[in-house]
Amino acid sequence: MKELHQTTKYTFSGHDSFQCRQLWLKKGFDFVKDKGSFNSEDAVVKLGVGKNMVSSIRYWMKVFDILDSKDTLTEFGTRLLDTEHGYDPYLEDDASLWLLHYKLIKTGIEPV
Repeated sequence: MKELHQTTKYTFSGHDSFQCRQLWLKKGFDFVKDKGSFNSEDAVVKLGVGKNMVSSIRYWMKVFDILDSKDTLTEFGTRLLDTEHGYDPYLEDDASLWLLHYKLIKTGIEPV
């Protein structure tokens, strides 16, 4: 019988040692929805944060399954954070935080 080996991918960079801040997910969601690119020179100005924080916002959006690997908004991210039709755009409900925690664990990335 074959043994199943579960692989854990540990990530030691990407967040630039910034923990996820209060409204970063919403700010990043709105930025991408408005056709913003994290690689553009004006991302720092439009997001209102430093260069390292721009990459950190992108990182956290990916590990919380709000962005996919191509920097496209996911269905989950849209259903949660969309201002008009999202369930909890400003993450005011504790259940949303639990759901984000679940998504973080499910992605299989261990932020350090």
